[in-house]
Amino acid sequence: MTLNRNHLATICLHVAVASMVFGSFFHHTPGLMWAGLGLLLLSWPLMPPMREYQKPMLNCILPFSLVATASLIWSVNPDITLSFLKREILPPLLIVLLLAGRHSERLLATATLSGFAAIALALFLYQPGLPELLNTWQHELRYYDPGVGDLSTVLLLALPLAMLSRPAKGPLRVLFILLWTTLILYTAWLTSNRMFWAALAVALLIYTPLSGKFSSRQVGVALAGIAVLVFLVSVNTPKSGGLQGDQLQKLENTYTRDVRWQIWDYWMEVIAERPVLGYGYGRDLSADYNHVDKARHPVAKHPLVSHAHNIFLNIYASVGLPGLLAFLYMIAGVARQFMGGLGLAATRKSAVTGLLLLTIMLVKNLTDDFYTRGPLILFWVLLVLAWNHMHTRMRQT
Repeated sequence: MTLNRNHLATICLHVAVASMVFGSFFHHTPGLMWAGLGLLLLSWPLMPPMREYQKPMLNCILPFSLVATASLIWSVNPDITLSFLKREILPPLLIVLLLAGRHSERLLATATLSGFAAIALALFLYQPGLPELLNTWQHELRYYDPGVGDLSTVLLLALPLAMLSRPAKGPLRVLFILLWTTLILYTAWLTSNRMFWAALAVALLIYTPLSGKFSSRQVGVALAGIAVLVFLVSVNTPKSGGLQGDQLQKLENTYTRDVRWQIWDYWMEVIAERPVLGYGYGRDLSADYNHVDKARHPVAKHPLVSHAHNIFLNIYASVGLPGLLAFLYMIAGVARQFMGGLGLAATRKSAVTGLLLLTIMLVKNLTDDFYTRGPLILFWVLLVLAWNHMHTRMRQT
């Protein structure tokens, strides 16, 4: 049996998606990302994308990409900016350019299976109390540990994938949803990352009314239940002592006395030095090349002050007001595109999935910046897959 052009292109697409999804769950795996992008590029002439479905998403991401690239002109260190552009601007642009408008139902299954394998391996990395042999393997694999911040973010991003890839109605669907959510939530619980639960709560608050499955009264009850459940889980992580007085005080301090309040205050002064164009794309530049009086800000010596721990402050510091406006335009544009699919029953699931991905990424980035490394790649791959799914349904109806 000989492979024709379509078969070869399909194989390249599936391997590319699997490579990028799996690699996004771990550190030190840039080869998997670039291999995936290379395969997407290879399949381009064999199975060109449908331009009419590619163009809207490209129009959303292009302005921010152009402003970030233009910052090479005024960057305080063009070499560092170029390095960040290669890692954080070029890959999303290529994902949109090469993957948008190329839909296959089975690509969602490939992404899900790859995510399942990656989550299982991540669970192994964080599972305590393993036998000695497995503990040795666990130690060897620590090199690829993404850290609790990145891992909790990609776990959250993977959660909405179940909406599009779940089997047809029946016992298999119930089993799949239970397995998928349990695996993700348990692994996230092991990370003890509280922002996971905060972002999950906001995502559920968005999903409940948008899903169209509940009456107004049911929505109210569900929202109250979500708030209570998420709170109880967030204060009972492996690194907490449960619902005790001192733990409740610690939880309160997390929001009222966290060092990030001081970091944000410090970073406002950093931004004020170059408020129009910023320091050039790359969060390291604003940290290393500012002239803020460190003596007035003791937090300047804190290890977390290497960046602003807020995606909007980081973007503003890097590419100034034009970059921040372009980034907001990108977010608003993507949201508007997916909101257009809420009106049709056939496209509601994929539209809600896209909006959930956007919500998760924004909420998780309010206290950190995960628009980089694995979370960045997984976000755009899943966003484009949801986009393709929505427009395929539109075309069919």
